[in-house]
Amino acid sequence: MVELEDGSIIVLGEILGYGQDGDVTGETKNGGNTDIWVFKLAPDGITKVEKCSDFKVSPNPVYGDQLKITFEELIPTITDLRIYDVGGRQVAFYPGILQPNMWETEVTFPQYLPTGVYLIQANGCSDKPISKKFLKVE
Repeated sequence: MVELEDGSIIVLGEILGYGQDGDVTGETKNGGNTDIWVFKLAPDGITKVEKCSDFKVSPNPVYGDQLKITFEELIPTITDLRIYDVGGRQVAFYPGILQPNMWETEVTFPQYLPTGVYLIQANGCSDKPISKKFLKVE
């Protein structure tokens, strides 16, 4: 390993092999039995992509106007919650209700939310939204 002036790092290595395992492609074939690799790592290093863990809703079914959302781990980024009815219409939106390092919150439903099956969705903390179904009973 060699550290450069810009803070990046050059890593050299070799792997013994005969180039027939399909891991290297190109116009020429490896004539020997050693593969040489060179990597340059950025000065800021390798970053870890943090995502939200799964969550649960309680109580389910909901007999009042409040629902508790509990994630398995702390939230890494600001996260919105949205509630959709079975027709796919958004019926409630809670922007930024979950802040970094939180793992639990409660939402109060709008008074007009009738009995039915709903989907609550966490947006903003993963590549794809994370969703759970729940039943609202009056």
